[in-house]
Amino acid sequence: MPGQLKLSHRLVSALILLLLPATSYAGLYPNDHTGLYVGFGVGYGSASFDLPNDEIVSRDFNDEGSIAGHFFVGGALNQVFLFGVETNGWVKEVDGADWTLVSGAATMTVYPIEYLFLRAGPTVGNIEVSDDSVDSPFGPSRLVSRSDSGYGFTLAAGAELRLKKNFAIVPSVRYVWLDIEDVTVNFVSGVVSVGWFW
Repeated sequence: MPGQLKLSHRLVSALILLLLPATSYAGLYPNDHTGLYVGFGVGYGSASFDLPNDEIVSRDFNDEGSIAGHFFVGGALNQVFLFGVETNGWVKEVDGADWTLVSGAATMTVYPIEYLFLRAGPTVGNIEVSDDSVDSPFGPSRLVSRSDSGYGFTLAAGAELRLKKNFAIVPSVRYVWLDIEDVTVNFVSGVVSVGWFW
């Protein structure tokens, strides 16, 4: 619970920082949504895992921060509503174990006001953990790995800042919740992406 509260506080803080400059967007190209869009970005993500006891780990894993990646693609239904898919990735090494979190979501995006958007959708995700520091009778260490998949949802908010007619800088924050086998995942990330809109 403390880890989840910290993640929630970070999400709220990121949303406030994102919305503060909303009144200073004058001079940008208008958001024209008439066709396809695609983009990608990098940033920082913080993950919290509620873990069972198993041969790899035997403790909760809270607020672990590392680099995060983001990719999105889709099309416009009209000027306000966009449908698409997005993927998010996160990697972290902790105590000799390599953690990888990947999620993919089918998303609906709405623009309540120009330049600012909200996004949500059902999500599938995968956790992979590998550890080569586990004692083995065949040597000082052996590779132990585990990979599980599950389902959840994604919530996001961001800004589409058109620097050119078809090119934008897209800062965003997102929250991903996943139920993967016997592991509950809470993931918050902030990324800065570049996007192309036609």
